[in-house]
Amino acid sequence: MQIKSIFVILLCIGLYTPYRIVPIVKQISSNDVCFHNNTQPRLLIKWPTRSRPDLFFKNLKRFYHHLSHKIPVHFVISCDIDDKTMNCPKSINKFKQFPNLSYYFGNNNGKISACNADVDKHIDDFDIILLASDDMYPVTKGFDLVIAENMQKFFPTGNGVLNFYDGHAGEEIITYSIMDNKYYRQFGFLYNPVYKSLCSDNEFTAIAKLLQKERYVHQTLLEHRHPAWGGNDATKMDELYRHNDSFHDEDKVTFWTRRDHNFYMQTSQIKWSILIPTLDSRKKTFSSLLTQLEQQIQKNCLEDKIEIVFFRDNTDLSVGTKRNALVADCTGEYISFIDDDDKISEDYIEIIYKAILNNPDCVSLTGHYFVNNKFDKPFIHSIKYKKYSDDKKAYYRPPNHLNPIKKSIACKFAFPELSYAEDTPWAMQICNSGLLKKEIKIKKPYYFYYFNSKKKLKA
Repeated sequence: MQIKSIFVILLCIGLYTPYRIVPIVKQISSNDVCFHNNTQPRLLIKWPTRSRPDLFFKNLKRFYHHLSHKIPVHFVISCDIDDKTMNCPKSINKFKQFPNLSYYFGNNNGKISACNADVDKHIDDFDIILLASDDMYPVTKGFDLVIAENMQKFFPTGNGVLNFYDGHAGEEIITYSIMDNKYYRQFGFLYNPVYKSLCSDNEFTAIAKLLQKERYVHQTLLEHRHPAWGGNDATKMDELYRHNDSFHDEDKVTFWTRRDHNFYMQTSQIKWSILIPTLDSRKKTFSSLLTQLEQQIQKNCLEDKIEIVFFRDNTDLSVGTKRNALVADCTGEYISFIDDDDKISEDYIEIIYKAILNNPDCVSLTGHYFVNNKFDKPFIHSIKYKKYSDDKKAYYRPPNHLNPIKKSIACKFAFPELSYAEDTPWAMQICNSGLLKKEIKIKKPYYFYYFNSKKKLKA
């Protein structure tokens, strides 16, 4: 009793303050955006090769032939000093015939060492890097531009990995790595040097997915013509393939061991990311919304489970670009958007958080729609609706950006670079994909949408 009384006295006179966790709030601005439709990102094509001069130069010509010539592209070729088929006057003279190409001869101690070699010499010369190989054949004209456009679409602020279909492997594994400079700098290598030859792409894929930084695009830019796939176009099995395959068992044990320890990665424990695009001119309304969210988060003791991420600018970028940046930069298992000129219920945090604890694909949304500050009618967003419709009672929609949705599903689709009605095509992409199967229903209205007929721009 005596100790308790002392703490009460200290609290009253201001000498003791209980520890209070502050909700997580992150800001993104236009200065963070490195990819948008006014930029020409620089692509670096990194290519290790050994003992296959005829195959290499034939495929190199094919790479050049399939370039769009609309963005800057530079090739970095890494060879071995002791490889007399490449480190010879004939091959060196051929190298010199190709523009925008650098070649190096080094003491690489294996396949992965060669993959990582020489990138450090060009670390400030690229925005996006592609790891090519002798058995990767370009099949799409302008593949470089497709890479740039998808990086711009999915990762406006960078720090991402693209996974294109290689003709065989599918979504499960990235066989030709594509990442931006920011993602590369996190690790300082293309493939983890703990591997000798194999399984490095398995770890690369696993970590990118673990960090929620991988986006799959079902389009074949480069076809993987490895002998294992067979077919008339497959690269022939040779001594180099056999040498690399000899490390299979050793590398597999390394992969399994690292996987069992989550690759020694510290992953986010954030359950839910609340995303808000906003404008400089709306600081007052945004501040009011932020205060309400912070108070609700603290009331429910969820400071370490929920983050608020907002993107503020002065209409420099489209709303679609801002939404894509927010999705890419957040770390929660679930995401939902709030527009800064709308309102939420007093129990918004509590009822949604309880719903997502049941591990649904999404949470239904019931809300009220206002036109010029006058109540119009309710709206309902649910997976039972497959199109946009309405009647005298309500508006009916499939889940959209206002619904809490698993990020692993939401991030597969990008918002178009529009500042009005950008949410509809995004919602219909998700609806048509059929990925939203399990839904927790909330019948109580918890979102209040305000439409101003004189002001189309949301944020």
